[in-house]
Amino acid sequence: MMKIKKCTRCGIEKNLQEFTFRTDRQHYMAMCKVCIRERKRKYDKNNKEKTAARKSLYAENNKEKLKEYRKQYNQKNKKQQAKKAKESRQKKTAQKEKIKLNYYLKNKESIDKAKAEHKEKQRIKANLYYKNKHDKNPVIIQKRAIKEKQKWLENKNRIQVCATCGRLKSFSDFYKNHNVSGSDLRKISCKLCTGDHMRERNRTGRKRRSDNLTDGFIKECFCKHDGFKAKEISQELIEFKRIQMEISRELAKQTKSLPQSQ
Repeated sequence: MMKIKKCTRCGIEKNLQEFTFRTDRQHYMAMCKVCIRERKRKYDKNNKEKTAARKSLYAENNKEKLKEYRKQYNQKNKKQQAKKAKESRQKKTAQKEKIKLNYYLKNKESIDKAKAEHKEKQRIKANLYYKNKHDKNPVIIQKRAIKEKQKWLENKNRIQVCATCGRLKSFSDFYKNHNVSGSDLRKISCKLCTGDHMRERNRTGRKRRSDNLTDGFIKECFCKHDGFKAKEISQELIEFKRIQMEISRELAKQTKSLPQSQ
């Protein structure tokens, strides 16, 4: 005949196998296994710090025992563990995909823009790589040198009138006009006249900046004479330097206008 016992917690009559037998006192416990597990789960939830400290202390004192237990458990439940691990991986993968999709839908414009910028950067990088590889190829370098020499020989006998000095000069004395693509046209002024023009323009530009005491001229003075960097110079410092230079120039004018003492 099956023996039954009533649980003092849930009040349900159950088979004796549903109760834990205490070998030290030689009798079954008053609560069933299900109620004991439920009570333990509730206690662990309300006393997390105590439970964690107890578990860590037990694990520290029983390393070999736990290692042997895990080994035996994994051997007995190998298929079950593999199934659980597979289900866990699939669940995590699905969660990651869902998070990725939600993030993409929220930030679609910025992500597409970043992808396009990255693609453009990669294209420029690839072009630069192949260009460098192409430029370093000895066969291509030799072919280019022969082509340039042939072109120079063709242009050697060609002449053009300089629009500035009015002299007849060889094609090689003029800079190439890069504004017209796919042609061999030259600038209207020769190299010497172009250089003189550029130097004169730089000279007049610097004089104009010096007379007007522009921000660029003052920054240039700071960088050249005081060892500053352009980023370190603030607008307040520029204004202060401008006032200082105006005062020094005015004093120099007044000093020149005074009669010289004999």
